[in-house]
This record gives sequence, C-alpha cells and structure tokens, in this order.
Amino acid sequence: MRKQVAEDARLSLFDEEVRDWQLPALAAHPHEDAFDEIELLGFPLASPFSVLDHDQDGYHLAADLDVRIGQEVKVLGYLVTLKYIRTNKGDPMCFGTFFDRELAFVDTVHFPPSLARHPFGKQGFYVLQGRVTEEFGVITVDVHTMRKIGYFEDRDFGDGRR
Repeated sequence: MRKQVAEDARLSLFDEEVRDWQLPALAAHPHEDAFDEIELLGFPLASPFSVLDHDQDGYHLAADLDVRIGQEVKVLGYLVTLKYIRTNKGDPMCFGTFFDRELAFVDTVHFPPSLARHPFGKQGFYVLQGRVTEEFGVITVDVHTMRKIGYFEDRDFGDGRR
C-alpha cells in the first residue's frame, strides 16, 4: 500500500517544477505580543510597564508613600480594579487599586467631586495626583486629579503631535 502511494505521488497530470519558497523575515515587537495578550486575556503576561512608551521617571512609588503621608504625590499606575460605592447622600465614589512600575499595589480613593471631574475610562495606565493619607494602618492616595494615558503617550508622530 505504501509503495502504491509513493508511485501515485510521482504521477501527475501536469509537469510542474518544484519551487523552493522563501518566507520573508517577519518583524516582531514586544508591543505586538503584549497587545495580543491584552486582546485575548484582558492583561499582558509581561509587566505592562515594560512596553509603555512613556517617561516613567518622576513618579512616586508605592514603597515611598509611607514617608509621604500628608504630602501631594504623583503616581503612574496600571489599573487593576475598582469598587464603586455611594455616599450617605447617594453620590458615587470609588476605591481603586493600581500597580506601580515595581508591580507594588497603590490604593486610591476617589471622592465624589474628584470622580465627577475625572471619571475612569477603560483598563490601562493613569497618572494620579493626590494627597497620601493613612487610616487604620492603610496608606491610600486621595486622588484630586487623574488622566488616562496610552501605551504610546510620548511617541512623536513627526508633525508636532504626541
């Protein structure tokens, strides 16, 4: 049976020459892998900060917050989760949990005036500014201003746009 299959493979209606196809080298970038993972899983497998095209210096880290109680800080965080609640008056507010670039947790509180001015978008990176507070041994950032940034926030498109 095997010999018959081999002979049939040699017989052909058309006499075509065998071509040796060369595949081009495909460029790959860590950003592409991370975006595929986010699309499929909802999060990247590597640290999202490793593919962020944004100057990450100048932001406070979670490890520094305990010595900055009562001070204003600026934190770059990757949103992990939110918990929305209502105040006694029925106004919405929320608590947030973020990762900093060292993958340490940063807890935030967004009181109604702040949340109304700066609502959350979707998952991703946020620049958070606020006062460090401590209550019952838990350190949080009382967020006053917040803005969402993209993975390519600092990319220059060559025409003056960023």
